[in-house]
Amino acid sequence: VTDLLAGPGEFPGEVLLTWTATGDDGLVGTASEYEIKISSGAINSGNFAAATDLEAYINEPLPQISATLESLYVFGLDPAQTFFFALRAIDDASNQSGVSNSPSTMPAAGTLLDPDLGYNVYYGNLHSHTSYSDGDQTPADAYNYARNTAPTPLDFMAVTDHNHAGAGMNLPDYHLGLAQAAAANSDGNFVAIYGQEWGLSTNGHANIFESPVLYGWEGGNYDVFVAEGDYASLYAAVKANPPASYPPIVMWCHPQSSDFSNLAVTGDSPDVVHLITLVNGPAFSVATDESDIGNTGFDDTYQDALRKGHRVSPTADQDNHNSNWGASTESRTAVLADTLTKSGILGALSNGRNYATQDHNVVVHMSVNGHAMGEAFTQPDGATIVIEVIDPDGADSTAMIELYRGKTDSVTATRVAFNEGSSSFAWRETETFAAGTEMHYYARIRQGDAQQIWTAPAYVTYDVSTEVAQAADVVPPFSRIRFESVRPNPTRGRTFVSFALPARDDDVSVRVYDVAGRAVRTLLHDSLEAGTRTIEWDGRTERGEEATAGVYFLHLETGRHGNATTKMTVLR
Repeated sequence: VTDLLAGPGEFPGEVLLTWTATGDDGLVGTASEYEIKISSGAINSGNFAAATDLEAYINEPLPQISATLESLYVFGLDPAQTFFFALRAIDDASNQSGVSNSPSTMPAAGTLLDPDLGYNVYYGNLHSHTSYSDGDQTPADAYNYARNTAPTPLDFMAVTDHNHAGAGMNLPDYHLGLAQAAAANSDGNFVAIYGQEWGLSTNGHANIFESPVLYGWEGGNYDVFVAEGDYASLYAAVKANPPASYPPIVMWCHPQSSDFSNLAVTGDSPDVVHLITLVNGPAFSVATDESDIGNTGFDDTYQDALRKGHRVSPTADQDNHNSNWGASTESRTAVLADTLTKSGILGALSNGRNYATQDHNVVVHMSVNGHAMGEAFTQPDGATIVIEVIDPDGADSTAMIELYRGKTDSVTATRVAFNEGSSSFAWRETETFAAGTEMHYYARIRQGDAQQIWTAPAYVTYDVSTEVAQAADVVPPFSRIRFESVRPNPTRGRTFVSFALPARDDDVSVRVYDVAGRAVRTLLHDSLEAGTRTIEWDGRTERGEEATAGVYFLHLETGRHGNATTKMTVLR
């Protein structure tokens, strides 16, 4: 590769790299992989190996067939620093090409998105048992142990005894448990939660927190009847009988995709089903030094639930059946809340602001365009995601941060980006989606000691009309025409072009030209008021044919306010 180019991207901290693919054998075929480097100084064959791997920032793409124009965005770079880049290709026999040229650039200027949204992080356990079902001692004992005896004391603890007599529950004991939780709760110091683990393992166990009533199917052993296995009725009953001061919350325990009526979405489930377990147990561990390791392997169920439309956030819990509440493993559910109060913790859980962690004190900050994990919002395009991992234990390192993306109601989440060996991650969506499409994004983080963390998703509905609506009737604080953005760029299909006018103009046109100066498509020719507008190019010529791969120029021309030009790339 001899034509590697580097230039500022579209948003602060971004760099866009472009180059022409080499082949597997000279200029023929397809190489097997790229090795891309980044440095603060020029890179050559002598220092290539010592330069930083780009995968500390973003994964390297797989090579395309020889002569294909390729591109890669690098995100999260310091806008005040100059960066140099270089790459080499490797074939299937591990032969390496020469080192490319080494272009340099400063990233796009501006302020980087801050992953820290200002929440406090509190750590707890949302699944445990006492002698009121098939565990040891009383809920009061459990809260005292978790708060004062566990080697890493918890900020909050839920005792969730089984709801049926077959596992030891008697109706009066359920209400005793609620009373003991109320007595043990100390807002600002420790949050004590009581609940029930409802159902049988054949159909799926669901925790229900702070419910004022016991749900059941055994004669004389319930406040509200719900037939075993009837989850639609359970969700309706939970919604109809909420805690007096807290939101109703259902958590799916150690879930399989066949549980809970095949993860069915019901009329009431969106209002109560907010949590899903990704780390569980070991239920009968006797460890008191956090030395056991919880069961995992629930990722597929998590992804199935999100695909089906559930908005569920992940938990990591110990499922204690012995007197070691909070002490059997390092597993914790981490909650992002303003205050350590019962209303603060349960409110955050009902809003999905939590993550599952096998590390007992790791802090994960995540922002999606200024929104927290668990939030749903609408924007025109290009969600920007930033993540920061902080572990107070100096020996713990971050091995990999992976980003998963799924399409709600139709497409299971898959990994779309990752980096390695870095405690921070930045990425922007460059795909375009039909208006009204909801995509969900979450991260899985792997630490150097093999512990894992799963964030809650953010749910982004794409609708370009939101940008147009926000821009309408606004007199912008500028005095010249300009292109605001071209997104995505490069593109493989649709592109949204935003531009700004300082005042009304009766002759405004936007046209696409190829590198030879030939007109390819007129996108707009109209009279426009002052403000910012967004138009779409579908990637086709005036004759309706797909524009070929290459570099194109967008030319904005006005009758009274001058002209502007910007460049974009089409990939095929």
